[in-house]
Amino acid sequence: MDERAAPDAADFPALNPVVRETLADAVYRNCPRLSRRTAYIVVGEVLDEIIEGLGRDRKVMLSGFGCFRLNRKAPRIGRNPRTGELHEISARDTVTFSASRSMRRHVTQALVNAAIGPRAACAGAPAKTPSCR
Repeated sequence: MDERAAPDAADFPALNPVVRETLADAVYRNCPRLSRRTAYIVVGEVLDEIIEGLGRDRKVMLSGFGCFRLNRKAPRIGRNPRTGELHEISARDTVTFSASRSMRRHVTQALVNAAIGPRAACAGAPAKTPSCR
């Protein structure tokens, strides 16, 4: 029988979401001239601008991060899974996010490092990989 340690919250990133306060704390720590309140306001303004940009242009591109897009879903017929009854699902807008190549590369590397450790992750990597120097 395989003896494994019980998983903790760190094993499930969805249990530790990054929220507005987390982002504001990161801005506060990295910008010593800003107060904690100002850092919170800055993060809020950035998020508000993303939301307004989606409403205005239906697309927000952040270089090195990714692209948010507002997509229109057409009305369709759906089925209640419990009763089997058909009903119309109204048209609606949805937001999708596509990560940039560099974002995908960084996330993949972070997941590999977390899973097997940074030294093991770099064992087979090319010498010019920035995280393996």
